Amino acid sequence: MRFVLLLCFTACARPLPAESNKPAAERKTMPQEQAAPVAASTREPIVAPALSARELIDAAGVATFLEDRELEVAAIDTPAMERWFARPPRSVFVYAERRVEVAEPDETRRIRCTRVQRWDSNVLNELAVVVWQEGRFRTVLELGQSTVDAVDQARESGEWETVSGRHLPMQAIAWDDAHIRYAEGAELHEVACVPALRTVPCGGEQLPGPRGYCVDHELVIRPWRAPTFPHVGPVIPAYHDPIPDVPRGDCAVQCEPSACKEALRVALIPRAPLYAEDAPVLAAFRSQAACRAFASHREKARGKVADGDRSEDGAW
Repeated sequence: MRFVLLLCFTACARPLPAESNKPAAERKTMPQEQAAPVAASTREPIVAPALSARELIDAAGVATFLEDRELEVAAIDTPAMERWFARPPRSVFVYAERRVEVAEPDETRRIRCTRVQRWDSNVLNELAVVVWQEGRFRTVLELGQSTVDAVDQARESGEWETVSGRHLPMQAIAWDDAHIRYAEGAELHEVACVPALRTVPCGGEQLPGPRGYCVDHELVIRPWRAPTFPHVGPVIPAYHDPIPDVPRGDCAVQCEPSACKEALRVALIPRAPLYAEDAPVLAAFRSQAACRAFASHREKARGKVADGDRSEDGAW
């Protein structure tokens, strides 16, 4: 018994290994005890510098928009327009590069420097001309300050009454003392500032590699549309410009606000309808000679061939 107790006392009296006597801060850390790396999402976001007004304008292509799209700017002489309305001619010569639908079902008429009579529609800022009439039916073109309407009429008891009407897809592009001209597809345009997604290199370089994303603004050029003014409630914009969703990137990015509003004050495009030179046109002339000269020039410029003009595809 004494021998067993002696062994126990001897074991308890032995010193501990040197490692166990070290303070906790000095002990060797085992691999499984090492701290995990900091997640990438906790890093400070990369700041995408703001784009200047000039950078936004250049990116939108405002300076070369007309040249790139091959668009012409309408030339409207406002005093000449007023003279047409104040002293309207009794007749004009109409030239149309598409056939015109008339009141007779499934019928169209080709109008090339055809003399037509004016009709007094009692509207001060338009010139109404009768381009087709048969029996008690007729079709009138209402040549307005900016647009053209075709109106089908019928006469039952001495007075002409409108049966149907349609808006032709064109706007005025030229107006002087000699003629009025409209072009298909002509439109006003605007420069707008809209929310946009920016892609930013995570490493600050422009080479392919990790990318992050943030929401900024950019300039766009688009056809002008009138907003809606309801009787009650706020004005409804013509376009809905939503904020884009930000996809998950390789790094966090924060956009500094670009100078979009400043760019809008500088990035101006003509406040007049823009049109393609080869777009089909409809025109009215005071003289037949001027109309025929214009028609001859147009047919040569647009490459008319003997078996027909491509503008005859479709009808107004």
